[in-house]
Amino acid sequence: MAMRNVSLVSERLSLDPPCADDVAAIASACQDPEIPRWTGQVPTPYDEDDALEYIEGLVAPGWARGDCLSWAVHLKEDGVRPNDGSLMEVPKEAAEQTPGHENLGLFTGIVSLSLCGSGGASIGFWTARAARGLGVTREACELVLDFAFRPSTDASDHQPPGLGLHRVEWRAMVGNVASAGLARRMGFSYEGLLRRALRAVDGRILDVWIAGLLVEDSREMKGWPDHVFDAVG
Repeated sequence: MAMRNVSLVSERLSLDPPCADDVAAIASACQDPEIPRWTGQVPTPYDEDDALEYIEGLVAPGWARGDCLSWAVHLKEDGVRPNDGSLMEVPKEAAEQTPGHENLGLFTGIVSLSLCGSGGASIGFWTARAARGLGVTREACELVLDFAFRPSTDASDHQPPGLGLHRVEWRAMVGNVASAGLARRMGFSYEGLLRRALRAVDGRILDVWIAGLLVEDSREMKGWPDHVFDAVG
């Protein structure tokens, strides 16, 4: 089912479907080797042509079909920002600019939601190095989860109608302890190991962890097995 592009906002974040304005920032962030290492889907080397191909070949068709929704996470100018200056500003389109608000903000990463067609979806995310430790990714993911679970008939002045889903999954390759910790803090329940379930762009076939969050679940941190956080990536 086709879907119009949806932006999600909080006091300090703006989540917007990635567009050409994000190309340079995406390419810059993906120079960090941790991003291709743990996503398994970002090629190395990675340049602006790859970022544009990602937007035109994956993001735009995903929104058009309504089955793979991706957002670029922008930290607003007046929000908390890192002090190393390594995050790139993303300009607004000229028609949307107002004096003092010429930028969407600082690009901090990507969050995506892949719908499975049965009232469920899978969430994915990665964070630019300089934005880690600011709580930005958790806040962005919670905006996406709220959108995923909110009924399609429910909207407010600040947030769009939701998708009315009943389940969202998290998956990550075994060893990605940072992602597992975030999923746990967001209330996901660990559900097990999927063997040889991810084919990376470099040809590796990898085991992945899986966790789930239901619409009726609390968002309180759940107990996870110790072996997850003892794993060495």
